[in-house]
Amino acid sequence: MNALKDADTSKGLDLILHTPGGSPTAAESIVKYLRTKFNSDIRIIVPHMAMSAGTMIACSGKEIVMGKHSSLGPVDPQLNGIPAYDILSMFNQAKAELVNEPKLLTYWKLVLERYPAPLMYRAVSAINLSSVLVKEWLGTCMFDASKESDRAVIERIANALNEHQDSKAHDRHFDIAKCKKIGLRITDLESEQALQHAVLSLHHSYIFTLDQTATVKIIENQDGKAMISLTKT
Repeated sequence: MNALKDADTSKGLDLILHTPGGSPTAAESIVKYLRTKFNSDIRIIVPHMAMSAGTMIACSGKEIVMGKHSSLGPVDPQLNGIPAYDILSMFNQAKAELVNEPKLLTYWKLVLERYPAPLMYRAVSAINLSSVLVKEWLGTCMFDASKESDRAVIERIANALNEHQDSKAHDRHFDIAKCKKIGLRITDLESEQALQHAVLSLHHSYIFTLDQTATVKIIENQDGKAMISLTKT
């Protein structure tokens, strides 16, 4: 809100996004707010990476600008730092093994006692919410969900991003070729040399600041109006 105060929203938004991700519900709040300001005139630029919930935000734009070095990742929501798919897989594995090997009850009792039963349902809910949001955002900006051909592309993208079987790891990086292959509307950052130079120069400045100072988060506009978070000492 601070970065957008007094901004000329008629020009649309170029959102340069670099994040390891976070909460799907936080991403939902960000996207909803940006869309009240810019409707669907939002271009997402990823100079390095936009992972997890960052990938979800990237899917809310009309296009994603990526370089050869840029990455998105699996949506794969996390609960208390644990991938939701891992939680679901653990409970499913326990169920399957106990059907065939009841003698493993003591082992699984010790393992599952560390996790409250509602955690599995929270994991399923987080996975489903992430998929719903990605499909909704893709279908109302980058694609048109009223068209059958676009609905098929949206489904393919959502399935490719919100899964764990193939990606194997929460921090798996999907490069520009992978993102194009699954159907996302991608523009090559290298196709506009002036834009590439500007974006990477800005990105490197932020990375230097994050590496060399106590800064952990920066949200800033083109006029230098910023919200900066520091680590507590």
